[in-house]
Amino acid sequence: MKIINRHRILYPRCLFSTLKPEIRGAISMKIKEVEIKKFRSIEELSINAGNLVSLVGKNNYGKTAIFDAIQVFFQKKKLLDKDIHMFSIKELPEISITFENVSDIDIQLLLGRSYDLEYAKSLNGVIKINLSFTEGQFKAKYFLEPKNIQIPTRTLLELLPDIKYVSSIRNPEDNTFSKKNSNLRELMDLLIRNNDTTDETITIQGKELKIKDIKTELKKSEDSKVSTLSKELSTKFQNLVGHQALSIEIKVE
Repeated sequence: MKIINRHRILYPRCLFSTLKPEIRGAISMKIKEVEIKKFRSIEELSINAGNLVSLVGKNNYGKTAIFDAIQVFFQKKKLLDKDIHMFSIKELPEISITFENVSDIDIQLLLGRSYDLEYAKSLNGVIKINLSFTEGQFKAKYFLEPKNIQIPTRTLLELLPDIKYVSSIRNPEDNTFSKKNSNLRELMDLLIRNNDTTDETITIQGKELKIKDIKTELKKSEDSKVSTLSKELSTKFQNLVGHQALSIEIKVE
């Protein structure tokens, strides 16, 4: 969830899950801590996550590596050779995430046959899951710490909430609604719990507005600014060349 190149923002709240709400109850699981070892330029790093975490730093100082590591943990990206710290296959990356507000049902489903009531109670709704890799094809293995209980990848992914990630705005075309997968579209989609619900509303300054109407108005505003810029550039160009028949039209593709 990166906003701009020099300033990255992580939203640790996990809002979505593949399991039905009636099975799991209220969804409140969120990230408490992230630990990364031997991943790209990161030798060892620990981040405590609140409701909002902002990462600020110079270019090429590892901000992107942190978010990529989290995506690897959630199976949104695969571990590649370039992700190995100092290209040393003797020490493969390890990524651990601690979750809090984990329900008893989640813990029971997670542990499966290894479920123990007393042990589950001792967790107090907090679990730490470690991701490590085998040499060769980098097969992912998940373990519940501190008992080192291995969790099947499929089981874990069914229980973990979904994460939303918005890429860096590095190009002007990334900041437009006209582009199918633009940053603005991704950011707007974060506001919508169900992308198939076009009549969902949000309240802004006491007014209830439909999401689809907000998108429409933003698109109109964008088109208006592009039209104004086209006219301004055309006027300057016509004055420069001394010919009123020439004009410049800007289109966002």
